Amino acid sequence: MRDVQTALRRHTYALAGIGVSVESNLALVPKYLDLVFAEFGREPPSSRSFRTYTAIATGEAVVVSIPNSQPMSFKSELRAAEYLQWHMSQTALRRVSERFALHGAGLVPPAPGRGATLLLGPSGSGKSTLTLELTRRGFEFLSDEAVFLSFRDGSVTGFPRAIGLVDGADVVPEVKRYIPPNSLGVRIVRDAVSVETIILLDGFGDQPRLREASALDSLPRLLPQVYPSAPVELIVGALVRLVSSCRVLELRSGSPQSAADLIADLGARRKAA
Repeated sequence: MRDVQTALRRHTYALAGIGVSVESNLALVPKYLDLVFAEFGREPPSSRSFRTYTAIATGEAVVVSIPNSQPMSFKSELRAAEYLQWHMSQTALRRVSERFALHGAGLVPPAPGRGATLLLGPSGSGKSTLTLELTRRGFEFLSDEAVFLSFRDGSVTGFPRAIGLVDGADVVPEVKRYIPPNSLGVRIVRDAVSVETIILLDGFGDQPRLREASALDSLPRLLPQVYPSAPVELIVGALVRLVSSCRVLELRSGSPQSAADLIADLGARRKAA
């Protein structure tokens, strides 16, 4: 039975500089969003950059209304909530200034003074499972969804949404299972950090493999992962500076465990050197 409240209730979130309000007469939707965005602050309704969404139970459907779009109908609350968190995330990642978002994960190796390791690749390339394995090896958490690259100094900050895994999608299609960052047992990095290593996820194979990639070859792989929020010449210039200032590797992944071991061993070898 659908868990319905008698009146609309408002829940607010502060996502990368924008305020989001979700009004709903459902209990499950805000619980789901609170889980996904547990590490984000709250934004007062007076924010100048404020967007309001609604999710309302009407008969057998849940109707979701988003700004400047036609309402959408979903058969379940979970699907409605998953669409809401996706749209809220996408909006936030495209509405930033003095930086832009790259679709990828970001972690910081456990050795003191180390820069960030970025895992970049399209959806389905294994970023989330690899991120989870690396946190089990002591890597600190920046983001599983995207990182923000500064135009000024090339540093990155995270977007610490909960880690989304698809291993439950066969039960409720199109809905992920989320693991809050504060349950990982590692530090959540909130400050800007320099980038030390970029790892381009290059598909799957029987054996994991890491190999060097040139700056020229890596640029076409990075561009599709950009959330455009600035003139293209600024973004391309920032990406050129990024790949010229750090190590870029391609990873052909075996199991998530073996791939994480390779990355962790890479850091250990650099520490020893």
